[in-house]
Amino acid sequence: EREGGPIAMDDEVVEAMGFEAVAHGTVGPVTSDARLEADRAGAVRLGDRIALDVAAEAVHHFDAESQRALR
Repeated sequence: EREGGPIAMDDEVVEAMGFEAVAHGTVGPVTSDARLEADRAGAVRLGDRIALDVAAEAVHHFDAESQRALR
């Protein structure tokens, strides 16, 4: 669990991918994607605010223009 509580993501799209799903949305002004277990993804609807517990080592940042990973 993340220190300080979950991160709130506003869902725009959920893509089912078998045993998991990918939610696409925003966290504040930042476009974000999150992997969800398939059973949780079935309950998410367009426009929902999803509470995500995220481990810091699982977060990846990318440059908006070049799409390159930032370290």
